[in-house]
Amino acid sequence: MNEVEILIISNKYDYATDFICKELQRRARRKYLRLNRDEFSNYKTALHIGNSNLSVEIRGVKYLVNQENLSSIYYRAPTFLRDIYIVYFDLCQAPKTISLLL
Repeated sequence: MNEVEILIISNKYDYATDFICKELQRRARRKYLRLNRDEFSNYKTALHIGNSNLSVEIRGVKYLVNQENLSSIYYRAPTFLRDIYIVYFDLCQAPKTISLLL
């Protein structure tokens, strides 16, 4: 079982957290686990109340989060200020749409 030193909680679209994880991989000194909030349903988790351990299984790989090894938790819940959906419209509608905006 992989013991976790840094627990990262974010979502799969958080590119800033991607850079943090890449840097942690590059340094290869700290063991970290990234949990994406939007993918929690894909994880097998168990919280052991008696010893305050959290065990997580992701695609067959098991991780252990406990007080003895955990040094930090990074939680990030970004707010996207832009639409991630692009509205496509026919080019022949573009002049009409632009005239309505002016």
